[in-house]
Amino acid sequence: MRSRLVSWRGAIALTLVCAVSAPAFGQPGKEKREERREDRKEKREERREDRQENREERKEGREERREKRQERRKERREKIKEKWGDLVKKPLVAAELKKHARRTARLNRLLEVAEEEKNEEAKKKIQALIEKENARHEKRMAHLKEKGGEQ
Repeated sequence: MRSRLVSWRGAIALTLVCAVSAPAFGQPGKEKREERREDRKEKREERREDRQENREERKEGREERREKRQERRKERREKIKEKWGDLVKKPLVAAELKKHARRTARLNRLLEVAEEEKNEEAKKKIQALIEKENARHEKRMAHLKEKGGEQ
């Protein structure tokens, strides 16, 4: 019984010593934590402001593209009609043109984003994909033209 009492007294004494001495040792660490918190908070605010600016720029870009969409569509249709003639009216050809237009639109948008972000590696990859898609499209359209728009 006496040994338990001694061990409890020792534990309580050790706890009191640690509790009394902890603030003296703990203050510098607390200040550093607070500084790190403040730094993180400032960085968060900066990122938030940057994102807001980017949103506004992208919104302006979307509005510009929306305004020019009809012109681009008309020009593109004229070029296709000039190049492929009445073949455009065939269902398989129309489906291929639609597929190509969708893919190139997505790739071109990705290229714009990569240019905005100044990501050279992504730009190279996207340009390679655009070339690959154009080659695929030309090959498919040549095949369809050869077959008269039929499979």
